[in-house]
Amino acid sequence: AEKKAEIEKMRIERSVVAKFITKFFFRILAENATQLHVQITAVALSVSLMGWTDAAEMMLYSVGLSTVMLLYKLQQTISDLVPIWQAVTDPMLRAAICSGVALALFVVAYALAKIWALFECPDHVLNVSGCVQLD
Repeated sequence: AEKKAEIEKMRIERSVVAKFITKFFFRILAENATQLHVQITAVALSVSLMGWTDAAEMMLYSVGLSTVMLLYKLQQTISDLVPIWQAVTDPMLRAAICSGVALALFVVAYALAKIWALFECPDHVLNVSGCVQLD
């Protein structure tokens, strides 16, 4: 009976973690972070090719709103993480949670770096190796 209870506890833990990670990835990475990356790239290319037009400024407002929503959802998800972290005892599940959170924070940091590059890079575009020189 004790063995059966332990197996049931592990099944529940895995279910809770799977639900959290799925929600986390779809809510943060797939929805908001991807949208933000696409918007920033569109603004950066627009500004690089045509300068600061009214359209670029309007897109920048959209980028700002997307950034606020991304940070808000990240804060919500991190607060959801606390009770899950306390309930999970399996080291492998904790490692999966840490990996997911680290990946999401990296994607968010890269999106924020692309916003910085929009104003600081000569051609307004950033990739993983630094400011892009468009010819």
